Amino acid sequence: MRIRDFSISNFRNIQQASLSGLADLNIFIGQNGSGKTSLLEAIYFLSAGKSFRSQRIQHVIQYHKDQCLIVAKGLDNEVLGLEKSLDGSSHIRFCGDTVRMASQLADILPLQLINDESFQLLTAGPQLRRQLMDWGVFHVEQQFFKVWTHCQKNLKQRNALLRQYRLTTPRPLLKIWTDALCESSLALDAMRENWFEQFILQVEPILNSLLPNLSTLITFTYYCGWDKKRGLKVCLEEGSETDLQRGFTHYGPQRADIKVKHDGRPAEEVLSRGQQKLVVAAMKVAQQRVLEAMGKKSSYLIDDLAAELDANNAGKLLHLILSGNGTKQVFLTAINESDIPSLDTCNPIDIAMFHVEHGVIKSA
Repeated sequence: MRIRDFSISNFRNIQQASLSGLADLNIFIGQNGSGKTSLLEAIYFLSAGKSFRSQRIQHVIQYHKDQCLIVAKGLDNEVLGLEKSLDGSSHIRFCGDTVRMASQLADILPLQLINDESFQLLTAGPQLRRQLMDWGVFHVEQQFFKVWTHCQKNLKQRNALLRQYRLTTPRPLLKIWTDALCESSLALDAMRENWFEQFILQVEPILNSLLPNLSTLITFTYYCGWDKKRGLKVCLEEGSETDLQRGFTHYGPQRADIKVKHDGRPAEEVLSRGQQKLVVAAMKVAQQRVLEAMGKKSSYLIDDLAAELDANNAGKLLHLILSGNGTKQVFLTAINESDIPSLDTCNPIDIAMFHVEHGVIKSA
């Protein structure tokens, strides 16, 4: 879905805003606290059904209001609307039909978020890298969500069994859930590995354009969550005593990771903060290029790029994003117009600019 018109009601400090004629590149200028990040958050809400800033809906809905409303209209007049209430209930509709699962939203409006948290991809542990990988696999493999859900169910059942009984866990019952977890985990692993092979083909040339002097020293390795030479079943059987003592499963796809190294050492221990950000940027763009190779498109939400990258590298990243045939739209925030990277080397695109102040959004 490419957004043409967008409206927000009672969302953080934005009481009411309506935007029309949104372009390929949409730039929102405003001081910190003006509401420009809240605008990106509202768009993200339509793609994920949740915020990227807070897990508490009370922080999202405007004070003294009972619900917030977000509506997007696409180029073909398709309408996606989401109403979120203080009691946590949601009402989501797309072209008149009720949307019941967040996975449906991700398929309708695939978005890539680049903000300050995104640049912690190398330092914040494997969860964020696993999320990046699974977002990509979701859009590449039609059966991913079904397999992933089945795997999560089996893992939760096995962990619940371990927590309940610990060392007295009935071994025949444990074997049932171990076998089920192995079967679903191997299916999930095959999907992730297939995506990773495509990811590597895309990330290497992108990294070379962003870090030409270091790109040959930086490597990406997919770790499935267990020793593949031994196999998951053997790892679970040999590690069963540890699992029984501690009450949770130590091996499996919940431990999967993309390991990033520089000359054999963890990249976050060697690279400067600026270099780490460029590696993360390359991974984000490569994610989108994998989709592009399959004829799919996604949009970008980019929050205050100038605060994370210098002008030269911010320009390189924006050029890479805008030059991709798989980029549907870009929503970019900045404090000042001077913070916007030069677009002279980009292909001709439609640009819309807005000013944001105290929750009021006006066309520039």
